[in-house]
Amino acid sequence: GVPGCLAIEPCCAAQVAPALRACLEHQGPSYLRLVSVPCEIPYTVPADMPLEEGKGHILKEGSKVAIIGYGPVLLLQAWHAAARLAAQGIDAAVIALPWLNRIDAPWLARVLEGKTLVATLDNHLLDGGQGRRIAAAMAAHGLRTPVIHLGLEDFPPCGRNDEVLAALGYERPGDLWYAEHHESHAASAFFPSPFESAAVLTFDGVGE
Repeated sequence: GVPGCLAIEPCCAAQVAPALRACLEHQGPSYLRLVSVPCEIPYTVPADMPLEEGKGHILKEGSKVAIIGYGPVLLLQAWHAAARLAAQGIDAAVIALPWLNRIDAPWLARVLEGKTLVATLDNHLLDGGQGRRIAAAMAAHGLRTPVIHLGLEDFPPCGRNDEVLAALGYERPGDLWYAEHHESHAASAFFPSPFESAAVLTFDGVGE
């Protein structure tokens, strides 16, 4: 990564302003990653909740398992996973940790107290990801709770769509649906907007 860089991915709209403020106040480079795709947000975060460096928020309490992630896409999956675990009698907490490369070890020790398993979620390669940093902070603080890291272990294959699908085991046409290039740009502008209908004009230097 970039030396001294601060990286943050908010879990919802309420965290964007404090995350931006943290980036502006940081003495060095900063990276604010936002998700613009339509995404269900099943949890709420108070607008006045402080964003303290290296610390996250418990979105759902749980006594046995802790699922730690960032951003609305990963945390939606964590929320659904906790619901499935609850159906099996396993009480899982969902924790939003927007700081991608900052971990407050004492805070982490407090929220993981009594947990029998920790699952970390990364939406990219595990190497250098938040999950590895969480495990390092746990080890440095003497926490011996088992950790499962969920994320990419290698770069995905490259090639034509059919080649990539075949390499990943998705060989049937109905397994995945690909949107047209410019429609994707238009959708990413329209769906997060407050409008019920709109005309979208896209300009892009890359064609099909």
